[in-house]
This record gives sequence, C-alpha cells and structure tokens, in this order.
Amino acid sequence: MKKKIVKKKNLIIGILFFISLSIMIYSIYKIFIWKSENDETDRLLEHIKDVAVKENKTNEKEQVNDFDDTVEKTNPFWQYSEMNTKYIDFNELKEINKKTVGWIEVKGTNVNIPFVQTNDNKYYLTHSFDNSYNSSG
Repeated sequence: MKKKIVKKKNLIIGILFFISLSIMIYSIYKIFIWKSENDETDRLLEHIKDVAVKENKTNEKEQVNDFDDTVEKTNPFWQYSEMNTKYIDFNELKEINKKTVGWIEVKGTNVNIPFVQTNDNKYYLTHSFDNSYNSSG
C-alpha cells in the first residue's frame, strides 16, 4: 500500500517536472525569438536613420531668434529655439514603405521613428516598417 502511494507521488512529481521543463524550454525559445526580432528592428531603424535623416546643425551666428531680448535663457522656449533641426527624406522612406506619412521624435525619449497609415489597424501589430513579419510589430 505504501509503495503505491510513493509510486503515485513520484509519477505526479515526474509529470509536474516534465510540464515545468516544457514551459521553461518554450519560454526560453519565445525570449530568443523576441530578442532576435528586436535586434532586427533596431538594425532596420538604424538603416532608416542612415538613409533618410540628415541633421541640420546650426551655429549661434547663423541662428536668428526674434525673442533674444525678451526671453530669459532659462526659459524652456530657449532650449527648443536652439535645437538642431532634422531633414527627413520622405522619398527614401517611401521607397522602403509606400504608406509612410510622417516622422515623430519626442525629446528625452527613444521615440524617433517614421510612422505609417493604413486601413488595417492590425497589420502593423505583426509587421515592421519594411513590411517584414515581426511578432513585436
């Protein structure tokens, strides 16, 4: 009787171990896929920035600011008026993806990307900017 109970416990422990091991292997696989897709997205964004983004650097002599006398240099407006501007070559972006409609950059964040517009709201949840499949979107 005692041997049957021990065998049942061992069987249950074995099944639980197998299930846990399977879940762990599947999770590692999914993490690997996620990482490789994110690396591919990073390479794509770097390529896009190399091809389509040119930064216009201004020096102080060329800069014209009508508010020089009225705005204190500590005012946040001053920081924005002295920021470098970017030239985005939308023709290059449209060669990669014809649905490109703009570029968004949020200072102080890592948001600095092109965006597209489509009729299918779900398509870009599983595709990258170049229309290749990417489960991260």
